[in-house]
Amino acid sequence: MLTRTPDMVEWGLMEDVGPADYFGKTIEVERFKAIGSLAIQGEFIASVFLTDGKPLQSISDKSFEAWPRDWLDRYGG
Repeated sequence: MLTRTPDMVEWGLMEDVGPADYFGKTIEVERFKAIGSLAIQGEFIASVFLTDGKPLQSISDKSFEAWPRDWLDRYGG
């Protein structure tokens, strides 16, 4: 799952949260269809990852081009 989209993209956006910290744990993913925000126009899907009922919080500031290379170097693919 860590080398296929959308899972790779979603985990990759959480810069301070490494999936290896959660190996062996149950991760719940809630996906919501949203319409517009202050940053995004139109419809988009928002995903919330939860473990033990708490959300994993962190957003990456890496460019879209940079993070897949780093991600696949770290987790294979």
